[in-house]
Amino acid sequence: MMLVVGGAHSGKRTFVREKLGFAADDFVDAAQLAEGGVPAAFAGRVAYRAEELVRALDADRALERLIGFDAVILPLVGSGVVPMRAEDAQWRERAGRLGCALAARADVVVRMTCGIPQVIKGNLADAPRGTQGAGAPLEVVFVRHGATAGTEDHRYSGAGTDEPLSIAGERALRDLACDRDVFRVITSGMVRTDQTARILFPNAELMACPGLREMDFGDFEGRSAAELKEDARYRAWVDSWCETRCPHGEDKSDFTRRVVAAFREACKSERAQGSGRAVFVVHAGTVKALLSELAVPKMGYFDVHTEPGGAWVRHLGWALPSRRSPRFGGRCPVMTILAVAAGFAADLAFGDPRWLPHPVVAMGRAITWAEGRLRGAFPQTSAGTRAAGLVLAAALPLACGLFDLGELLHLCGMVHSGLRFVAEAWASYQILAVCELRRQSLAVARAFSKGGLVAAREAVGLIVGRDTSVLDEQGVARAAVETVAENASDGVIAPLFYLMIGGAPLGMAYKAVNTLDSMVGYKNERYIDFGCASARLDDAVNWIPSRLSALFMIAVCPIVGLDARGAARIWRRDRRRHASPNAAQTESACAGALGLRLAGPAVYFGKLVEKPTIGDASREIEWGDIARATRLMLAASVCALVAFGAARAAVVLAVGAMA
Repeated sequence: MMLVVGGAHSGKRTFVREKLGFAADDFVDAAQLAEGGVPAAFAGRVAYRAEELVRALDADRALERLIGFDAVILPLVGSGVVPMRAEDAQWRERAGRLGCALAARADVVVRMTCGIPQVIKGNLADAPRGTQGAGAPLEVVFVRHGATAGTEDHRYSGAGTDEPLSIAGERALRDLACDRDVFRVITSGMVRTDQTARILFPNAELMACPGLREMDFGDFEGRSAAELKEDARYRAWVDSWCETRCPHGEDKSDFTRRVVAAFREACKSERAQGSGRAVFVVHAGTVKALLSELAVPKMGYFDVHTEPGGAWVRHLGWALPSRRSPRFGGRCPVMTILAVAAGFAADLAFGDPRWLPHPVVAMGRAITWAEGRLRGAFPQTSAGTRAAGLVLAAALPLACGLFDLGELLHLCGMVHSGLRFVAEAWASYQILAVCELRRQSLAVARAFSKGGLVAAREAVGLIVGRDTSVLDEQGVARAAVETVAENASDGVIAPLFYLMIGGAPLGMAYKAVNTLDSMVGYKNERYIDFGCASARLDDAVNWIPSRLSALFMIAVCPIVGLDARGAARIWRRDRRRHASPNAAQTESACAGALGLRLAGPAVYFGKLVEKPTIGDASREIEWGDIARATRLMLAASVCALVAFGAARAAVVLAVGAMA
């Protein structure tokens, strides 16, 4: 970044435009950024009148808004004249603090006097350059390369490991649905990125940019965290949040500077060729470094998550967000029952196809974006972090369900009642997860029959959070059964409960709460404060549904040929044997119905966590218990659908009779 300072009419903008090659439409009035209505996604433009930004914001928040620009123009205010008003004095003080912060961060600082530039920091040769006339926004697509043997084994595969894609990685990429009509793709030049680009974009020209390679992990290359846990150098590196240098490798700062410089040059090349989109097939660390450095609002390095083959899309330009007010009303209570039933049937039949956009993905991205912004907006204390988490826990469910979806259904209802029914049925279909829960749990048993224990561990690792590498056959089967039991409430019955109460808007709000808990509701160092509100909110909204789910499980046991008495007995005895107030409700009912012992000690993130057992070991667990658990879950879900629908209908009729 470059900072240009000087008095009024000293030639600051003329210098940036004529000497550095920035076009007229590259200039953005910084005063617009105070309202937050014109966010910049990346660098590549010039912000002028930066002093106006601190009329509404403090210096730190103003710096956050300006951090993504190639150049910032800041007039020198005051010039020693004593202000007449106190607010003018405060403004000048904030402008001065902003100037100090910008100068400290800038690579080049230029002072303009009578149109003559004086470089007071850095070298003018290192100043960012514009592309005259290239004012159109540039869409940037980041694609992480597909899975390799190293990524599958969770090894550090950086600039020093040039390995190809694995067979599974190639297969997964070929199944991805994407826009293959791309003429040019920029890669890091490593085998895995080139292979990924050729699979996803077979007609594109590949342009290698070695500066975009992954971080050089030095002595850690090719080794996993489990192999390095006893290495003092590795522990020190991890404890520093990767800020220190890897032995014989790179540190995060050098790595970030390298990839940002390469990225800027690549974007300038694309703009010069008149391209409206630049596609980068690179590495997870490369995307982390670029977004943490250039994204506005600012993102943390470890807030960026990309799966193999996953993509991020951003614009080098401006986006005006729509401002819509929520509208409610027009809901037919009886039609909601039919819409939820239709959504349940659709989910049971089709599940969640990979090609179909899912609201949970959007929620996850919103949470990641909001976390970085909220952490920066609140004091870096325990109380401040808890307050930031509370804002997120309150805002996301309201935004996702009660506002956006509520307004959408209202608009559909204004067009036609049938359109509203279809929209609510579709939303219900997206909220429920009965088919996916059944499919992924049964896939564990199929994986064992085809590929043995290793394949089964990999399959169960997709649906559980514990370390699956240490599990034996019984441990894998037990983990799958526990997942089915717990998610019978979280993924199916609880959403049905809220769908029947408040329709799709309330159901989507519940889904947002559940997603928040799964992403930030951990009791580790990072989220113990920030995720506290989300975790407690999830416990609160699941308190009633989890207990109803257990009762439904007990009720349907005779239908699926399981032990209802055993389910009731174990539920009464063991339903509180869990750190969560809700998790053991369905687990205990399922354990009693199957005559199994569930839970117990498990390994999470390399640490053994002691948990009480649930149920009695009347017999040894077997692979067929996964199918029995899924049948119990399906029967309980259908029972819940009927019960909740009947209850809603009764309430509607009662209200109608009173009216």
